[in-house]
Amino acid sequence: MKCALHVDGISVECILGDRPEERLRPVAVCVDAEISFSMARCAATDMLEDAVDYTLAANAVSKALVEGRFRLVESAAYAVARTLMALDGRIDAVSVSVSKPGGIDGVRSVSAEISLDRGDVPSSEGAA
Repeated sequence: MKCALHVDGISVECILGDRPEERLRPVAVCVDAEISFSMARCAATDMLEDAVDYTLAANAVSKALVEGRFRLVESAAYAVARTLMALDGRIDAVSVSVSKPGGIDGVRSVSAEISLDRGDVPSSEGAA
């Protein structure tokens, strides 16, 4: 059985881009995250401590992007995925999409999507 928690539309004002003007001005980046873990216990107990706390997840995403000051949307997506994997040892896998608006004439946004599972993360990083 696959169980996934979706935290979509996380809006973060952060530096993301390689051009000189992009290094000076924060842009509103949008993150969608799918967090896979066994929901059997939290579904049975209805207790937050038995679930992955999506407020903590959203806050961790924001912090990673603000502190990262990334040049590439790909690097930002990878960092967010690794951050989420490290958030809770019960997380089996994550899929993350980071979308950056504008930047190219005639293009609404540019995004990068990445999926990681427990096997993609060294055990010292992903066992919070």
